Amino acid sequence: MKETLKKILDKLDNMDNRLGQVETKTSSIEGQLEENSKILRALEHKTDVHKAEMDNLIHNVAELQGGMEDIKSKLDLIDEIATRNKLDIINLRKIK
Repeated sequence: MKETLKKILDKLDNMDNRLGQVETKTSSIEGQLEENSKILRALEHKTDVHKAEMDNLIHNVAELQGGMEDIKSKLDLIDEIATRNKLDIINLRKIK
């Protein structure tokens, strides 16, 4: 009976040691999980910042394109007026 109790106590001690090892590993894993979560939150924030910057760039490019279209139409108008002026000058020289 005493030997059986000793075996049971030995097994309990062994299980207690193993449980301590599991707790140590679990604690280590929890620390790593917390660190990974912080890194993930930082990456998500950086992604949000980059998205906002990209949206801003897209808006700025669209604005520039609109400005370029406006400049192009004004240059076309100036070219048309210059052409008419040249023709008027040619016609006036013919009249002299």
